[in-house]
Amino acid sequence: MSTDHENEFRNEQRYAVSVSNWSNPFKALRILTVVITVFAIFTAIAFGFACFSLLTSSMLNFYGSAGIVVVILTGLIGAITVVFLLALAESIKLLLAIESNTRTSAEFLRRKSFERQETTAPMQK
Repeated sequence: MSTDHENEFRNEQRYAVSVSNWSNPFKALRILTVVITVFAIFTAIAFGFACFSLLTSSMLNFYGSAGIVVVILTGLIGAITVVFLLALAESIKLLLAIESNTRTSAEFLRRKSFERQETTAPMQK
């Protein structure tokens, strides 16, 4: 015969297994990381075209060295924007990996605790 405590523990274990078999949690965040990465790539291309068009325009002839400063600043702002967007996407991926590892570790510890309780349980007559 099983006690109420054992039944409760088995229900808890079933719940833990059903949660851990959840194939891909936080799908919206995973999609968001892809969207941010694609946006970063498009941003890099756009700033590249902007720098190229500024270099080939007549602005350099008209403004001289000030035009070169504008081109450099545009490239620098573009690079900073792209790096920021890629860092944001990677930080979301890092948080998702931490959550996944934490869930896996908790399940492992729960299983080990259950095994330990089974081996150390007093024999009932």
